[in-house]
Amino acid sequence: MVLADLGRKITSALRSLSNATVFDSMLKEICAALLEADVNVRLVSELRRNVKSVIDFNEMAAGLNKRRMIQSAVFKELIKLVDPGVKPYQPVKGRPNVIMFVGLQGSGKTTTCTKLAYHYMKKGWKACLVCADTFRAGAFDQLKQNATKARIPYYGSYTEVDPAVIAQEGVNLFKGEGFEFIVVDTSGRHKQEDSLFEEMLQVSNAVKPDNIVFVMDASIGQACEAQAKAFKEKVDVGSVIITKLDGHAKGGGALSAVAATKSPVIFIGTGEHIDDLESFKTKPFISKLLGLGDIEGLIDKVNELKLDDNEELIEKIKHGQFTLRDMYEQFQNIMKMGPFSQIMGMIPGFSQDFMTKGGEQESMARLKKLMTIMDSMNDGELDHQDGAKLFTKQPTRVTRIARGSGVTEREVKELVTQYTKFAAVVKKMGGIKGLFKGGDMTKNVNPTQMAKLNQQMARMMDPSVLHRMGGMGGLQNMMRQLQQGAAGGLGGLGDLMGLGGGKKRMGGFLDKPKTEKAYECGQGNGLRYGVVSMQGWRVEMEDSHSAVTGLSDDFKDWSFFAVFDGHCGSNVSAHCAQNLLPTIIGTEEFKKLTSQSAEPVEGENNIISIIQHAIHAGFLQLDATMRQMPDVVNGDDKSGSTAVCTLISPTHFYIANCGDSRGVLCRQGSPAVSTFDHKPTVPAEKKRIQDAGGSVMIQRVNGSLAVSRALGDFEYKSVEGRGPTEQLVSPAPEIFVEQRKPEEDQFLVLACDGIWDVMSNDDLCKFISYQLTVTDDLAKVSSAVVDYCLYKGSRDNMSIVLVTFPAAPKPIPENMEREKRFEDFIQNRTLEILEHDSDVEASRIIQMLSEEGIPDAPPHSHLGAK
Repeated sequence: MVLADLGRKITSALRSLSNATVFDSMLKEICAALLEADVNVRLVSELRRNVKSVIDFNEMAAGLNKRRMIQSAVFKELIKLVDPGVKPYQPVKGRPNVIMFVGLQGSGKTTTCTKLAYHYMKKGWKACLVCADTFRAGAFDQLKQNATKARIPYYGSYTEVDPAVIAQEGVNLFKGEGFEFIVVDTSGRHKQEDSLFEEMLQVSNAVKPDNIVFVMDASIGQACEAQAKAFKEKVDVGSVIITKLDGHAKGGGALSAVAATKSPVIFIGTGEHIDDLESFKTKPFISKLLGLGDIEGLIDKVNELKLDDNEELIEKIKHGQFTLRDMYEQFQNIMKMGPFSQIMGMIPGFSQDFMTKGGEQESMARLKKLMTIMDSMNDGELDHQDGAKLFTKQPTRVTRIARGSGVTEREVKELVTQYTKFAAVVKKMGGIKGLFKGGDMTKNVNPTQMAKLNQQMARMMDPSVLHRMGGMGGLQNMMRQLQQGAAGGLGGLGDLMGLGGGKKRMGGFLDKPKTEKAYECGQGNGLRYGVVSMQGWRVEMEDSHSAVTGLSDDFKDWSFFAVFDGHCGSNVSAHCAQNLLPTIIGTEEFKKLTSQSAEPVEGENNIISIIQHAIHAGFLQLDATMRQMPDVVNGDDKSGSTAVCTLISPTHFYIANCGDSRGVLCRQGSPAVSTFDHKPTVPAEKKRIQDAGGSVMIQRVNGSLAVSRALGDFEYKSVEGRGPTEQLVSPAPEIFVEQRKPEEDQFLVLACDGIWDVMSNDDLCKFISYQLTVTDDLAKVSSAVVDYCLYKGSRDNMSIVLVTFPAAPKPIPENMEREKRFEDFIQNRTLEILEHDSDVEASRIIQMLSEEGIPDAPPHSHLGAK
């Protein structure tokens, strides 16, 4: 990274100082380093002059540390270089903060939108994304993909062409949902494109943002000053984010040039990963640049974990107790803190390039694998006071856990060995008096005992990492500097080492559901659709979806919709969402068709058969292609996904299902067509599993997987001599064909099992039919379904695609008015309850309202959907 190079050069120059002669040479080296980083020549000259004016060796008192004096002078001048002296906008928690992004094409704006929303989401804010970029092809797809990976709710449209309309609709929707940090992405533009600048002004007027963020590409260096000024003249740019500082030699020029525009830099992008976004605070930034560390930033990182919330673990550590569950929670804390290279850059004496990206990614992947293994352990194993002995005495436990987590028995044993080392360190810590007192650790702790603890920690570390830290001396120095720098801020060594309780439970569930939603709406080919998804109680969001109106030039009047319910990770579901439709269209069977030939005439089934074969072949080809993905080949990715999709032609519905997601076509308020769930207990599915050498235990394939058909899940598809549809888990879809009846077809629902777990086909059809009589906003209807399912007890991710046709129910004024009275009563009564007790839980409010009864409640509306 160029900034790390600049920091090394400046630090090296400072270390070479020993006398006045070297001082001139040292100052020359510093200036040369700044010029190499493309900092403005005038500013570099001014820095040199100012440093020389405050440093006079002849006037210095004897005994003063000359290196430190010069370091201080350079530090102050570098701060002047990048600090415009303007206070940036500070978002306020508890109310909507609308942040609008503007910038040049290709500056990394859309990616940075996701990074910023993710940054605030990690801090506990309700953050979301709105795509108002209708100029660049694929902009919404990119934002949707980024948001899905980061589990951030989003809003956008494939059909609306006015970005101001999309922005306003999205912002209003998320404000109504109580979101606190709403990021609006706009089209990239250049200062010479007047029409796009006017469009930017229209979007700004429509959403009235609290802060307009200008995203600046560091690669254009000093040229960014003219662009930044042009944007600021058109809209009120409140702050700047500089991207691509990890790979361009002009980063210094961008920093200094933006500072000259009097717009404060709030973040810098230091890589392509979602965590590669750093808060820009001038003094800590310059401190890290000079290798002085950023203890303040490190304390903030640790404090973000809210380790004080769980004092129980600290007490256990004091007594030398440490279980496998405790270790799992510490792994969660490590992953919450962000990239290890960033953390090391905050420690005095270490640079951000301490660990390479490859090494960092490998470490994180291993951490995730260890957590996956522990997810397959039961409560007795996780909470056992001596887990190592338990597994040694009962080796069948190792076999069971290996099978459940999709790893080898050797990897499970390695985890137990690692745990044994952790537990030994904790036991050692528990025997050291004074370790958990506040204040100066050097005065509280016996030096001999502390040395033994450091030695034991060193034995646990990767030798190459320990070597780069400077051996035992480096480790001890790091611990001492951290403890001294953080005195009073970390609450003792227990907090410093990250020993606190995580918020996530084992078993794949959170303590509280994540209720933020992602939205998508659109229309075309005579239909309208709305998509809503929610993470819910699950630790991760693993669902994905597809929604396309107009497939290609020959099939513009065809549409495609799908829901993918992932498990053991989201890689397969996300890949399917991007590639299932192109794979089906690319099959030899589908290529035989044209838009004219693809519509069967009465009594002609040959065309229907061709399309069925194309869908079937598409599923199998996609599954075979995914088997070759690098993460699958090397065993890192064990994920799978169910799938339910529909191809809608002008005359027919083709509904395909693989797994236990479901599609239901509603006519006249009742389910007319429904797919069937593929469960291991279904006789035909069970026979195939047993014929392939597997078993069905506790209603699961080999006691582990709850579905008998899925894409991915390749550990269940390795029986030699058997075809892809004869394996324990089959990728083959079951395909249902239904002729369209325009006067009767009302709506089609595709949803994952998180919906169907708590609602029957008939219940959902009635619920949606009524909701369509009180609003024509399909996002609101779908949102009500998800809210109601959460209220009914769904513990899974939830995704629903709702497609309506001309015969769908229309809003009825009487129902709309009655629903409004219903909602107004709920809102007013809720406010009354909160005035009496501001800490009351939402579940308790629902219970109170249910017990009290709501006057004139609509017969088909539900409190749980509000």
